[in-house]
Amino acid sequence: MKVLVLGNIGSGKTTLVKKLRDRFYFDMILIDDFRRMYGDGSMEKELFARRVFLSEVKKKRNQFIECLGVGRVSDNLFKLLYQTDEIIVCVILVCAKNTCQSRLSTRNWDIPFPHPVSKVNSLIEKTGEIIIANEIETFWCKRKNTILIKRNNESINDLEEIITETTDLIRKHLRNERS
Repeated sequence: MKVLVLGNIGSGKTTLVKKLRDRFYFDMILIDDFRRMYGDGSMEKELFARRVFLSEVKKKRNQFIECLGVGRVSDNLFKLLYQTDEIIVCVILVCAKNTCQSRLSTRNWDIPFPHPVSKVNSLIEKTGEIIIANEIETFWCKRKNTILIKRNNESINDLEEIITETTDLIRKHLRNERS
């Protein structure tokens, strides 16, 4: 089983994955971890980090996978997972632009990314438009055995509800796999 956690920069993807990881011993594959390990801010190293990230996605292994859900990384992730028949739970976090920006203002930005941090606001806006237009759902609904959860993540209460819903869904499918 794969649990994809997708959403805007600052929408709470990493926080959600870490909370779920406390409940399930799944591999954690976070795109920004690969950028920190292999990136240096150049496009060459960014492409290398992306390749290593995708190489860590293993067939028939329980994994939490976190990325934006839009762009080349997600396109390649889709191509990789499209061929498998395993269950994918795709959690899409929706978060207002001002909430994402507020969360980022308190974050230590230590991710070597080839685009300047000054462009983050435009990336947040563009990604938010894609999420609101349901393009991520349309994309992942093309794949069989994909279960979509799209929820607002503006508060701690929202996050707790998403954790509960996702936890229940994972447990249900793990029980089904065993029987």
